[in-house]
Amino acid sequence: MIRVLLAALLLCCSAGVGAQLLDFTDAETRAILRHGPWPAPWSRDPSNLASGNAEAIALGERLFKQWPEARILWAHSGFDRPEKVREMLRKHKNLWCDLAFRTDHASGGKVDPGWRAAFLEFPDRFMVGTDSFTPERWHYIGEHANWSRQWLADLPREVAERIAWKNGDTIFGGLQSH
Repeated sequence: MIRVLLAALLLCCSAGVGAQLLDFTDAETRAILRHGPWPAPWSRDPSNLASGNAEAIALGERLFKQWPEARILWAHSGFDRPEKVREMLRKHKNLWCDLAFRTDHASGGKVDPGWRAAFLEFPDRFMVGTDSFTPERWHYIGEHANWSRQWLADLPREVAERIAWKNGDTIFGGLQSH
């Protein structure tokens, strides 16, 4: 939902609506929008590799500079090291991270020490994700849920609950119609 809202906002800005708020070139707007459900489901998604590269991080920094109140969900936590993720979270209070399509944060039901430090420092800024942008990926959701339950059990209960569902409910719950 956030990606869609951000995409709509950027498309409006590139069309001149609200251009005074965000000043991105057409090429920069395309680079930001590159990560999403747009690649054909049968092709390898090259945009996944862009999430944590220098260009993507620079564009995110620029977005926060131009619009400090922006709320951004950083796909795949940028496929970056936990130290870099923590640095970005310290710098931007409106940045959240999903853990979709990555497995380096846990192994054998145990949370990696670097990621544990990140989760404990920012328990309200991470959320489990599945990256199920195509039906071919839906088959793995149950397996992913079971794997996530294993490593979440290695964290303090309140932190695990926040990452598992409470943070998502906090961020997206207000977007639901009643």
